[in-house]
Order: sequence, then structure tokens, then C-alpha cells
Amino acid sequence: MYPGVSEKQIPSAFIYTMNASKKFKEEQNYEASLSTSKRFLEYTFHDAPESIYAFNTFQYNDSDDFIEEFKRYLPVNKACHDVQFPIDCQNAFDAGIKMAQKILILQGEE
Repeated sequence: MYPGVSEKQIPSAFIYTMNASKKFKEEQNYEASLSTSKRFLEYTFHDAPESIYAFNTFQYNDSDDFIEEFKRYLPVNKACHDVQFPIDCQNAFDAGIKMAQKILILQGEE
């Protein structure tokens, strides 16, 4: 986090990663607690941050490498990871493009 309020507008982003489903996030009203971080960044950098949510992120290829306690609480969902992880990466990439475009606009370099 930036240690003070910026004198100029600076594009930023949050990538929220969690081993929870989108449905669970909504049921638990995570947005209320995450909005504090968003407001802080918007206040600090004078610009609303891009927000990317990556769900079911604790994935691994070989469950034998993990102790039983982890397996009990964090079941492997490899199919979800194989489909969702590339989408999450693309979302992060797209957010980076949006931030770069904002920077160019702010510098008058469209």
C-alpha cells in the first residue's frame, strides 16, 4: 500500500484470490469487507481500482504431497482449475491493459 495520498491520479488494481466460490463470496457478503480496500485505493490514488476476483484458487496437482488436514478442508477441483485459471489470467491481463490505457490518457498520449 502507498504510504500517503498521491498528488496525482494513478490507476491501480486489486486481484482478490480466494479458495471460495463466487456463490460463497456473495452469501458471506465479502464485498462489504473488500470495499474498504477499494475505497482506500480510490482515496489514495484518486481513481477507482480495477477489481478482479479469482475463485477456487487453492489448487494442486498431487494431493499426496499435502497433509490430510489440508485435503479435508481444501478438496481438489482440478477440472475447475483447468477451465477457470486461464480465464482468471486473462482477466488480470485485461485489467493491466485498462490501467495502461488510463495512464496514456492521463499523460495525454492516447
